Amino acid sequence: MSPTDLTSFDADTEQCPQLLDSPLRARHNQKRSVTREQAYSFALHVLITLLVVLLWGARRSTREDPGLLPCTRGQTWSPLQDSIEYETSGKTSLDYHKFSRYSGPPSQEQDDAWDELLRPVMIRASRAEMQRAGEKFESMAALADGGGGYLATIAVYHELHCLRRLRNFVFQSRYYPNLTAAEDAYLHSHLDHCIESLRLTVMCHANLALYSFAWIDPTRDRPVATTSAQAVCARWSSVDGWARARMVSPNPAVRPRFEG
Repeated sequence: MSPTDLTSFDADTEQCPQLLDSPLRARHNQKRSVTREQAYSFALHVLITLLVVLLWGARRSTREDPGLLPCTRGQTWSPLQDSIEYETSGKTSLDYHKFSRYSGPPSQEQDDAWDELLRPVMIRASRAEMQRAGEKFESMAALADGGGGYLATIAVYHELHCLRRLRNFVFQSRYYPNLTAAEDAYLHSHLDHCIESLRLTVMCHANLALYSFAWIDPTRDRPVATTSAQAVCARWSSVDGWARARMVSPNPAVRPRFEG
């Protein structure tokens, strides 16, 4: 077939359909098909690139917009997050016969340890930090000690406070003797709030360590839980140090409730 014949190939095939099965027609279709595939591939590549850029931009705007909180595993925004350090720990409390300075039969030394642990429970936070955390200013307690800012706490200290209250209730004769009916009702209400608060935290930060059961206690007729799991934990000194640098009095001066 001459070059002239090729220019009229489409017209010829309209009149002679049998030419559609010819090798020349097949090569012609293949050439067109490759061109379309290349076009589709290019369009798909552009679309994926645009999608990646959009997702990156959305993630960046979420980090920068104080009205939006990033959804990361077990975390929300905190002014402490750039100061916190982490470490690997294998500590557990599965052995009923071993106590820390915060557990076991109550003593003055233990009370002192809890007092020191909770000393920086109240801290100062700036307006910008409160805004970044998404807090509302309508009825927020502002500090009136001359240092500015707002009365705040880090959630872990509220949870430690709840744990101490629950522990004290276990040893009620030492910590809550001779309660009146009204005091007892208030305490039960407070402790129920504490249990619910701790439940929410425990389920939010679900500990995924694998525990096994072993025959390690000859006095028991059942195997007991044990583990060799290692966990990545907050280095408490980094939390404590940060909080102490912002610590205010446990009963700080605050502005009147409805001060304009």
